[in-house]
Amino acid sequence: MKLLAQGSPASDSSPPEDFSATKKPAGVLQQFRFLLSPSADFVEKKFRDHRIFTVMVFMILAVVTPSIWLWDFVTDPVGAAHTVVFRLLYLLIFAVALAYGFAKRDQRVSPAMPMLGALLGEVLFAEILNRLDGGMTYGLAGFMYFMILAIIGFECFSLALNVAYTLLAAATPHLLALVGLAHPMREGLHPIRTGSLANLLAPPTGLAGGG
Repeated sequence: MKLLAQGSPASDSSPPEDFSATKKPAGVLQQFRFLLSPSADFVEKKFRDHRIFTVMVFMILAVVTPSIWLWDFVTDPVGAAHTVVFRLLYLLIFAVALAYGFAKRDQRVSPAMPMLGALLGEVLFAEILNRLDGGMTYGLAGFMYFMILAIIGFECFSLALNVAYTLLAAATPHLLALVGLAHPMREGLHPIRTGSLANLLAPPTGLAGGG
């Protein structure tokens, strides 16, 4: 009895177990609120669970995107000679993925690195299409892959960040065309809008799933 009495204060002083990072609230309305404004513990756990997958996606992109120069050559053999350097610049994504994957967790820097890298990659893609004859017509669907990246590669981030990135990715080619940095996309306006809308209406598991 004396041992139990001595042990009880220690057990009472121990902090209660926190389930906020693993449990989701019940009810549709509560879950919707939770998706828009999750707890800090949930965001941290979600980041740890899916970070390596995001790094793997960026590593694959770093290898695949330069190799798509073959598509440039098939589309326009003459113009493809001017896209080699731009395709090789995609290798920087590999460095971004490594830096992001092994850097210390920082809620302000960690999401910004891959998302900014993806947006810069989209700008780079627009410049590649500018240098190909008919590039903006034949390569228009490539912009949709940058929008889908929120579902495929950014699962470790919150829903709000993924929606913000998707909207920016959808607007980027139009903004570039507006300021004269990309060829006009008259026929491509509707496909791009449809693609971005489809991403926003996709099931939220890929955008805000807890893993």
